[in-house]
Amino acid sequence: MATLRIYGDSFGTVHEYELPGWPILLSEKLQMSLISKAVGGGSTEDAALRFMNDVQNNIIGDDDIVIYIPSTKGRLHFDFQISNHPETAAGYCHGPDTRPHIDNSWYYKSKEHIEWWMVNASHAVISMNFESYIHVISNVARSKPNATFIVLKHIEWDHHVPNIVHPTNFLIPPVLFTDITSNEVIGKYNYTDFVQFTKYDARRNHLTKPNFTILADLLYECITTKSIANFTIDKFKTNVIKKITSKEQYLEYINQGILDYSSLILKNLTNL
Repeated sequence: MATLRIYGDSFGTVHEYELPGWPILLSEKLQMSLISKAVGGGSTEDAALRFMNDVQNNIIGDDDIVIYIPSTKGRLHFDFQISNHPETAAGYCHGPDTRPHIDNSWYYKSKEHIEWWMVNASHAVISMNFESYIHVISNVARSKPNATFIVLKHIEWDHHVPNIVHPTNFLIPPVLFTDITSNEVIGKYNYTDFVQFTKYDARRNHLTKPNFTILADLLYECITTKSIANFTIDKFKTNVIKKITSKEQYLEYINQGILDYSSLILKNLTNL
């Protein structure tokens, strides 16, 4: 049975306790089972490793749909962290992860080494690595002509191999997740400031309901037509939501169909 497979960060995660985001909507439109190995707060390197493990173990089927979401540069990808808490790849960039299930002893023991790596790691090399992952996926796509492989970029990077002809079943829509998620916020967007009172992003996969529905529809069109011609940034809604500062504002966004209900977000707003 053909399967929709997703690798990446929080833009592609699926949680059984949450209402559907774009991955579930897309799987329903495709009438396919869904396996998301995306990790919220994870690194591009971890996503690429998960993808390659599935390739090497012949897990990806000949008719599968694969969506790969590279994240931002500079997220941690050390053996211990990837094996035990891959969701902390971004968190450690700002200090120890404070979630109760995270053991921070490794962070404190390794703090100086982590900071040294973050200061000295070559972003040029990281950028080159990001580009090389794309070509690995393209080559896998070439070996599975009946499957479809889509790369949804989070950000741009600096290194690109010119004049490469990818197979027709390998697609890279010219839209960045960062642009969609920031453009739908009214006012200047800064993620840390945006979640000041909610603590977590109240949006599914960092998108409001109108936009993650649009995303699912555009991806479905890409998959069924093998074309990205209609996948453009102007299809997405802008200036949809303001920074949430109160329970009443959050509930109003739910009533308007902009957000889905989350008991965790409501609890954080109630405790203000």
